[in-house]
Amino acid sequence: AGLEWDHMWTRTWLLAGRESDLSRPGDYFTFEIGPESILVIKQRDGSIAARYNVCMHRGNRLREPGRGHVKLFSCLFHGWQYDIDGTLTCALDEETFPQGVDKAERSLRQVRCETWAGFVFVIMDPDAAPLLDFLGVIPEHLGPYHFENWKIDYDCSVEIECNWKTSVDAFNEAYHVSATHAWTLEF
Repeated sequence: AGLEWDHMWTRTWLLAGRESDLSRPGDYFTFEIGPESILVIKQRDGSIAARYNVCMHRGNRLREPGRGHVKLFSCLFHGWQYDIDGTLTCALDEETFPQGVDKAERSLRQVRCETWAGFVFVIMDPDAAPLLDFLGVIPEHLGPYHFENWKIDYDCSVEIECNWKTSVDAFNEAYHVSATHAWTLEF
């Protein structure tokens, strides 16, 4: 699992969610992957940005997993406040820090974020190739479906106690259906 984290999950583009979940500035959702939590936030200019969901003071999570809307992010432990663009706007009792508070240094850390066809992707590797390079022929092959116009009808998460590769394998092939889901064969 450690090798996968170091060499795969942190170095590849990951599908974080849908643009349609971010309709107005301040709308956000979290993307949870391994030990990381990432805030994906609609900006005032209409763009989408991603930041690590971590207060830069003591490392507390700013938001629990899910979706919501904010005017600013505020740490529930010490009250540090961040604008939706990630800028640290308030460090409570700033004058009590003898070393000072470098607001630029203590602003939320950026995560690369790009979109394609209404999907929001993030990558923790700042040096990775652009999303479209990573997707290769996918936009050409799937572009005619116009996923950017599709709406989510039902959204759920299911936790399966297995290695992630077992789950992906099951959803990428139908060979197991007659043995595992025999009741579905009539359909």
